[in-house]
Amino acid sequence: MRPRRPPPLLAALLDLVLPGTCGGCDLPGAPLCPGCTTLLREELYPAPRRAAPTPTPVGLPPVTTCGPYGGVLKALVTAYKDEDRRDLGGVLAPLLLAAIDGAGPGGPLVVVPVPSSGAATRRRGDAPLAELARRVVRLDAGRRLTLATALSPVRRLADQAGLDSVARAANLAGAYAVQPRWRGGRVGPRVLLVDDVMTTGATLAEATRALRVDGVRVVGVATIAATRRRGNRAP
Repeated sequence: MRPRRPPPLLAALLDLVLPGTCGGCDLPGAPLCPGCTTLLREELYPAPRRAAPTPTPVGLPPVTTCGPYGGVLKALVTAYKDEDRRDLGGVLAPLLLAAIDGAGPGGPLVVVPVPSSGAATRRRGDAPLAELARRVVRLDAGRRLTLATALSPVRRLADQAGLDSVARAANLAGAYAVQPRWRGGRVGPRVLLVDDVMTTGATLAEATRALRVDGVRVVGVATIAATRRRGNRAP
């Protein structure tokens, strides 16, 4: 069983005592070393852009992303989510905010993170995407973003790894619902879904469906990265 993360205060104290390492290459020092910083800049698109999986799931809103899921960017996302490197949120949050800004719609937006499965939350001891979304809202200088952790999984999902687009869509059908306290239009008039990575788009399409059933207008999706597997394309 994966050990639970230490409490935030203990984690902060450990950061003062133990040397940090680069999330891209494990070099001792800063969360992102100069070499990986250079590589990351080369991997990212010059500006966030639209990406779409092939085939595109029915109901998937426009997706804006910062770069392909690979190299340093993949290492950072993986370390943040699955290796207890929550310190990398300081690197990833500005990227997610850039994707949100690049998604286009002006004015106030409600940011809704795609929920982790119950098993993933228990394994990790927290909800890393929700915490990253909180960082993004705090970074928003224009104060146009608010956060609503409004979605929850309503049934157990099979492991998505290795599933193709058809199998993922079947696995996710009916998987999410709006939490009772957010129902009846309480989420807000305009919502932008956020996730770390888009693969086939099935997860994002299902999250969108769950919100739309409750009458929520989903204006788009922002992700840090989009995988190039399974035919995802960016213009």
